[in-house]
Formats: sequence, C-alpha cells, structure tokens
Amino acid sequence: MHLGGDAVVVLAHAFLSGARRGDALINVSSTLAHAPAPGLAVYSAGKAFVTVLSEALWYEQRPFGVHVMTLCPGPTSTESLPLSLSQPEAEAGSPRHQDAPAALVQSARAVVRTALRALDRRAGPTVVPGRANSLFVLAARMLPRRTLLAMLSR
Repeated sequence: MHLGGDAVVVLAHAFLSGARRGDALINVSSTLAHAPAPGLAVYSAGKAFVTVLSEALWYEQRPFGVHVMTLCPGPTSTESLPLSLSQPEAEAGSPRHQDAPAALVQSARAVVRTALRALDRRAGPTVVPGRANSLFVLAARMLPRRTLLAMLSR
C-alpha cells in the first residue's frame, strides 16, 4: 500500500505543480475501488485511495484548467492474444481472466480507446470503460454491503 499510495501522491504532486491550463493527469484505478472484494482487500483499498484522491484533485484543479481523470477498468486482457481469436473475441479479451464473467473482461485496446475519448471530452472525474463494468460499479454502490460482499466472495 505504501508504494502504490505514496507513488500516486508523489507523482501527482510533481505533475500538478508544473501543470498548465489544458494539461491532463490520468490515474489508473479499478472497478474494485468501488467494491470490497474478499481476498483482494488490500488491492481494493489501494484502488479506492487512488480513485478518491483523483476525484478530489479533479475538483481542486478545475479552476486552473487542469483535468484529472481516474480510469477504473474492470478485468483487462493484457497478454498477447492468440492469432486464432476472431476480432470480436479479441475485443472481448483473452481467456486470461477466467475467474471473471466474460462480459466484464475487455481488451487493453478497448480500455485505452475509452480513456482517450473521455480525455478528449474532458469527461467527469471517473471513467469506467464498458457497459457491463459501469453496471457493476452502479450495483456496487446500490447494493447493501453485506449482499455485495456475499456476491463477491463466490
């Protein structure tokens, strides 16, 4: 937690202290920043820190014209995809995240495309790529914590 938290704070401070109007900072978090995932408690807590810090910085930097965005992807396929995968399969991601529902897994390319579109639009402080992941985050906010914890522990 020290490395992840300290690094984000130090790097954000270094960037923002010299940032000019029109500059942008993107911090990468996770959909698990919005959900207390049993077995991934430290990871979820660390990503929650990145998200909350970035959202506060987004608000603080608005008067200076500096955009801060938190990217919260879900499971993302980052390994080389086998050539045998069709384009729709490649867009959905590789089999690397077999523990996650297929609808939540995205290719790195799809995540980057979403991030760049959001950056161009100067979208709000938090961007969640993919409809299924956006619904996951919404459900995590709406469900009682006990219910959410029970669902995520399976």
